[in-house]
Amino acid sequence: MKILGYILIVVGIVDFGGSYVGFDFWLEVFGINLTGILYSISPIIVGGIGYALVAAGSGMNAEDVVEDLSDE
Repeated sequence: MKILGYILIVVGIVDFGGSYVGFDFWLEVFGINLTGILYSISPIIVGGIGYALVAAGSGMNAEDVVEDLSDE
């Protein structure tokens, strides 16, 4: 589960960086055309899911995840 989480975090980073250089990750790789707000927040969604999977694979409970996020 942690490996999938790390993969999703990397996908989120690539999606975020690609949006600045004009590369539409979802359209080019998967053929999915995201529009509107979904295009803007897709790296956050994918990275958040990845983080949740890594946290779940590490044995963190919900309180630890909220505490970890609040430290930032």
